[in-house]
Amino acid sequence: MAKALNFELPNQSKIRQEGNVKGGKGPVSVGKRAVDFYLPQYAPELSQEVVQQNTSQAQHIVDKINQYIENMADDYFLLGLHLIALHKLLKQSRLSTDQVKAWYTENINMPYSSAMQCKKVAEVYAEHPELINRYTASGAYLLTSIPTTEEREALWQEAKGDKPSASVRDLREVLKRRRENQIQAEPEVLPPTVLTFRMPETEIHESFVGLIQQVEHLMECEDLEERTQLRKHLIQASRELIRRMEEMV
Repeated sequence: MAKALNFELPNQSKIRQEGNVKGGKGPVSVGKRAVDFYLPQYAPELSQEVVQQNTSQAQHIVDKINQYIENMADDYFLLGLHLIALHKLLKQSRLSTDQVKAWYTENINMPYSSAMQCKKVAEVYAEHPELINRYTASGAYLLTSIPTTEEREALWQEAKGDKPSASVRDLREVLKRRRENQIQAEPEVLPPTVLTFRMPETEIHESFVGLIQQVEHLMECEDLEERTQLRKHLIQASRELIRRMEEMV
């Protein structure tokens, strides 16, 4: 019969005595476990298979990203492409925005905001990555708000002027002027007033009085077929009134 273990052993010597095996060669070594084990991370709100699979793939990408960050002169565009792939995997893992940000903080050697800027540059310049080096990384990011390649190039040329390259300050000034010109070019939209409508209020009142009379007639009518016709006529008259009320001068 197996010997019951005593869990209330006050000192090291008694632990050794408790571990002695009758007829054995000596006490078992204290503190040495016989089986290796690990506790996996548990997040009940997430699908574990998806999280483990995607984060495992993401770790390979992270290693490459951190190598690029150590020497940013390598290739800003490829760094952005890796960040796009990483972000996609994390989203597929059904992580919340806060969890994604926490993941970046723990694994990526750059701020989350900087990583998202780099990712944005790679997305915008996917067809012309060579422009990133010409505009510089900061200049390329500033121009990501411009919708087309032609417009971005024109603005960069305007900011550059006679100099060999456009500085970030020059680009900011050009983009600022562009926004101001757009605001001035937008036509002022005035709210509609009563005077702009074609149908006067008196005619609207008369039309509603006529509709009320038709409703009263409908309520007093006892013939089912006639009531159906009256209802259809009332619907058509209401739609026509709404159409006329919306007409502008």
